[in-house]
Amino acid sequence: MRALLFMAICLIVAGCGKPPAAKAPPRDEDPAVAAALAQPLMTDPEMAAAADGEAAPVLGHAIPAGATAPVREGSPTLGQVAAAAVGTSRFAGCDPRIAYSAQWMNRVAPSLALPNAARLSEAAGSDTPACALRVVRYAIAATPAQSLDHYAALARRGGFAATRTTNRIEAAKDGEAFVATVASVQGGASVDLVSRRNDPR
Repeated sequence: MRALLFMAICLIVAGCGKPPAAKAPPRDEDPAVAAALAQPLMTDPEMAAAADGEAAPVLGHAIPAGATAPVREGSPTLGQVAAAAVGTSRFAGCDPRIAYSAQWMNRVAPSLALPNAARLSEAAGSDTPACALRVVRYAIAATPAQSLDHYAALARRGGFAATRTTNRIEAAKDGEAFVATVASVQGGASVDLVSRRNDPR
C-alpha cells in the first residue's frame, strides 16, 4: 500500500515540474495577402488602368532632362487646334478662345493625364459653364503608332465610341470627348491632345 502511495506521489511531482507545452508557431503569412499589401497604391493613371482590367500600354521612355522637346515643323498653333475641334459636334459649346499656361496640363481629366514619359511642349484651355476645354501638345520617345495604341486603350477602358485613322483617334461619350493627333518627330512622336468634359473643375 505504501509502495503504491509513493509511486502516485512521484507521478504527481513529475507532472508539476513539466514545462508548459510550447505554443505552435504562427502560420506563415498568406502569400496572396502579402502580395496584395506589397502592391503600390493605384494613383498613377497607367496603374489604375491595370486595376480596371485592361492596362494601357506604358508609353515611351523619358526624354533626357534638359533636352528640348522636338518641334513638329509646320504644326498648327494650339489656338488653331482648338478652333478646329470646336467646329465639330463633339466640342459644341466649348470656347476656342484659349489661354496658354503649363498649368492647363494639370487640369486635363485624370483619365487622360499625360504619360509619365511625356515632355510638355505647351498647354492651353478655357472654361465655360458647359465645357472644360483642354489642349495639350507634348513629345514622347515612342512611335506615332504606339501613341495611338495608348489612346485606343484609354478609349476602350473609358467606354468611349472611338474612330482611328493613321494619325488620329477621335472618341466621345456623354459629356466627354477627346481627339489625339500624332506626328513623327526626331526621336519619337509629337501628340496634340484636345479634350472636353461638361463639368469644369
